[in-house]
Amino acid sequence: MATGLLCLTALGSNAAFALTQPAPYTTPGTYSYTVPPDVSTISVSVAGGGGGGGGYDISGNTTGGTGGTGGPGALLSGTIAVAPGNTVTIVVGGSGGPGTSDSDGNPPAGGTGGNGQGAGGAGGQSGTANASGSGGGGGGSSSVSVAGIVLQAGGGGGGGGGSYSEVGGNGAGAAGAASAPACATGVTGATGNTPGATDGGGGGGGGGGFTAGAAGTAGADGTTATGGGGAGGSCYLGTVQSLTATAGGGAGGAGGVYGTPVPAAQPGGAGSVVLTLVAAPAPVPTLGEWALGLLALLAAALGVQRMRGHGAARH
Repeated sequence: MATGLLCLTALGSNAAFALTQPAPYTTPGTYSYTVPPDVSTISVSVAGGGGGGGGYDISGNTTGGTGGTGGPGALLSGTIAVAPGNTVTIVVGGSGGPGTSDSDGNPPAGGTGGNGQGAGGAGGQSGTANASGSGGGGGGSSSVSVAGIVLQAGGGGGGGGGSYSEVGGNGAGAAGAASAPACATGVTGATGNTPGATDGGGGGGGGGGFTAGAAGTAGADGTTATGGGGAGGSCYLGTVQSLTATAGGGAGGAGGVYGTPVPAAQPGGAGSVVLTLVAAPAPVPTLGEWALGLLALLAAALGVQRMRGHGAARH
């Protein structure tokens, strides 16, 4: 009897196993992951890099001159179907670098753009005259691709540099996602504009993504504030269940502020990718399997009866 019951139990349940979840990918770069056995679905969270903050105007004006804050990267979340053995390609976007400040007559370089599927654009240099801040760099985009399905989260725009009496504009945050056949392609964000010989701050760099973030406009002391960089575009390709898209990716860096001590502009936060494995459902026994189990149960019962009969005959 026990043998038959064990047989039925085995038919009615799948072997228990513990899925080992991959660690989050938080360092900018490219990675690959192989889908393990017994996994049919992966929940994904893809975050683009944040834009860097703009540099401040160091002329000592306390009524303005602060650099703009970088924009946050996009955050795409959803669920995709996979099969054991599929290769998942992961790209983690980098953060936009901070803008800088200088007073030696040489315009400081704008913040560097973050690497990624689509790289962020560099921040614009400040004007060649005096002491305005340069723009922050745009964040790079992050992506996940597997079995023809792609998600790409755009990077945030860089903050504009501060000009005398003018606060730099904030970088745009990346949000929303379009369905696009070319979603696997990344584009570099635009480089922030520079005022050239005019004294003023440099514009923020655009975020990288499926589409390029726009360049931030240049500023001018006392008259025109700089513009922050635009966000890189986000997209998806293929069937993605429960897709959401928000500006919840890598945080934008703070702009530089004139003061003592001087708080320098900060880089944006790096992007990230998180994969959560979902086990395949346990198979449901077929009618034939149940019939085999019942036969095994009957055979075990008959065996017990025969053993009892032989024992009674001996006595």
